[in-house]
Amino acid sequence: MIPQPSSHGCYVCGTRNPWGLGMRYYTVAPYTVEARTRLGARYQGHPGWVHGGILAALLDEAMGKALSSQFPERFMVTARFELRYLAPVPIDIELTIRARITDDKRYLASAVCHAELPGGRIAVEGQGLLARPASTHPSGRGAEARPARLEEQEGSAPSFGRLRG
Repeated sequence: MIPQPSSHGCYVCGTRNPWGLGMRYYTVAPYTVEARTRLGARYQGHPGWVHGGILAALLDEAMGKALSSQFPERFMVTARFELRYLAPVPIDIELTIRARITDDKRYLASAVCHAELPGGRIAVEGQGLLARPASTHPSGRGAEARPARLEEQEGSAPSFGRLRG
């Protein structure tokens, strides 16, 4: 397993964010990452259960890490993200997060992800679309080349659209 780099201030993977989750993602196969965590009571929604928004953040970050596992210099953001919550996630258990890129184009990538409980039961599954942002990051870094534009495709579920220049 190859550890993925992290942004210091990122809420999910930031190593210097005192309010963040401090997650470490690892490349386990091409375009595939995994992370393990144990979320305590500070991350609960309903007493005893991890908040769904925290789970969404973990999976969203995993999709981006799956792309950067192959192309660390390519910056993309989540354009679409769909989750299915299949089972509640108790606090204080070991949770495995996985994501894999299923289709990679230069400005657009599709991904699948899931959160797995001990014993292998999938608690949350999702899919998403990553796109190169149309504008430059406020710091002056980011997408200087052609931006990605999404266009709906009719009649194909779950369609995330296609790239159009």
